[in-house]
Amino acid sequence: MRYITLNESNEVVAVRYGASIVEGEIESEGGKLGQKLEKDKGFVDVKKEAKVIILSQLDRIEEKIDALLSKLGK
Repeated sequence: MRYITLNESNEVVAVRYGASIVEGEIESEGGKLGQKLEKDKGFVDVKKEAKVIILSQLDRIEEKIDALLSKLGK
C-alpha cells in the first residue's frame, strides 16, 4: 500500500510504501512530494514562488538567531 503525509497547507511532505498505515498518514495512490491536495481530491503542483518565500523567511529567522546568540556570547 502507498501512504502520504500532508502538512498544514495540504502539501505532500512524505510518501511511504508499507503494509499498514501510521498515524498522520492517508492512503493514496496519487500525490508526489511537493504537490498540494485540492478540495476536489486532485493533486496539483505548487508554484515555485512559494518555496522562495519560505527560504527567505528561514533566512530571516537564522539572522535573528545569530544576532541573539552573539548577544548571549558577549
